[in-house]
Amino acid sequence: MKNVIAIAAGIGDGLGFGANARAALITRGPERDHPAGGEEGREPHDPGRLAGLGDLVLTCSSELSRNRTVGFGLGQGRSLEAVQKELGQVAEGVRNAKAVRELARKVQVEMPSPRRSTGSCTRANRPRPR
Repeated sequence: MKNVIAIAAGIGDGLGFGANARAALITRGPERDHPAGGEEGREPHDPGRLAGLGDLVLTCSSELSRNRTVGFGLGQGRSLEAVQKELGQVAEGVRNAKAVRELARKVQVEMPSPRRSTGSCTRANRPRPR
């Protein structure tokens, strides 16, 4: 999930939403996007737990993060294909967002970050820069 949240954070950065919006996403994303909605069933290194928080913050904030870079490009209005070609590496969050979105749909759980990140990877739902 951290890679999916990083794409969403990159989209926000690319749209110019700033550090406060990114902080809100990092803070609330793991809680909102966990199927259990709480601590039950979480692994020790889950982004919603303290042990995974540093990894999540770095993945969502670093200019070296492949997933944040994909989101940033999408937020600037570029196509997924163009961003991935320029990146030249795999950004796991693109594939993960699709898989998590399908799983959430199957078990009927609302998970906003995968839904929005996956939608942003399609032409019909591409974010619009300011």
